[in-house]
Order: sequence, then structure tokens, then C-alpha cells
Amino acid sequence: MTTFQELHWDSIKFLKDHLYRRLASPLNNALGRLAIAQHVDNPDEADAQFRRVEQSLEIALNLIKAWAALIHVQSGGEIHDHQRRVIAPDGLPPWLVDYLNMRTALRIEHTLPLFVHIESLYEMLLSMCQLGSTVGTLKLMSLTDAKGDPESVWVRAVFEPPPSGTYRSLNRLVSDLKDSN
Repeated sequence: MTTFQELHWDSIKFLKDHLYRRLASPLNNALGRLAIAQHVDNPDEADAQFRRVEQSLEIALNLIKAWAALIHVQSGGEIHDHQRRVIAPDGLPPWLVDYLNMRTALRIEHTLPLFVHIESLYEMLLSMCQLGSTVGTLKLMSLTDAKGDPESVWVRAVFEPPPSGTYRSLNRLVSDLKDSN
């Protein structure tokens, strides 16, 4: 067992820097929506708030599960087939589809099933949405069939860069992403 003094504080700081805001935001959102739902007289409005609470909690839990899988893999483990699931083209959960649709146009056009670690897929979609919104205006996210051998699915995010600033071009964005490694 690791003692308090033996913890690797630089690693913990790294996790805090990368996860705290992403985890605290949906949890704070859920608490705020619960407070709103307690003061709403309209049952339909209260139900809408509760759906948003559920969505926020799903996002937070998914983040924890995806990072647990990432830490497992980065520590020498692997994701086995029994830890993956087949997802049909219409199989994304409503909380995720609703979240993405609130932020951009979402097109699910693929016909092939996906065999994936679901929390990692969901986290990738959420991260792409967040990244697209951060660097410009996220115009579209799509999942489409990719031709070739083996057949697969493309996930694309289309954003409009701002006219000026850090991410005014795709080349600048890619360069900054490479530099952050």
C-alpha cells in the first residue's frame, strides 16, 4: 500500500490539471439543475432539468471510466475483447446524442457496427466536441463509413476557425497540438 508521503505529487497535479475542470463542470451543472428543478412548478420543465442532470452525471462518470481505461493501458494493460461492446449505428446513448446535438449538428451516417471500448469512444466524441468549440465554431460532427480494407468508421469534426487569434488556421492548431505533447 502506498502511503501519503509516497504519492507522486507531480503525477497527481497532472491529473488535477487535466481532469478537475472537466469533472467539476458537469457535477456543478448537475447540482445547479437540481436546484432549478426544485423550484419549477411546471412538471415538463422539471423533467427536462432532470434529464440534463442525468446527462451531466453520465458525462462525469464516463470521464472517470475512460481515464481509468487510459491509465490501465498506459500502465501496461490492454483492453480485451470482453471489455469492448458492439454499437449499432443507432446505438449511441440518448444522453450523448442530446449533448452533442445541443452543441453542433451531429450526423450519424455510418452503417457499420462499431466494436469499441464504449467509454473511450464516448470520451473521444465529447473531447472532439469540446476541442472544436474551444478553437473556433464547431459546425458539424459526423460518423460515416470509411471505404477500404478493413472497413471502418470515420469520425469527423468540422469547425470554423476564428478570423484572428491562436487557432486561425488548421496548420496552427495541428502545430500547437504537436507542441503540447
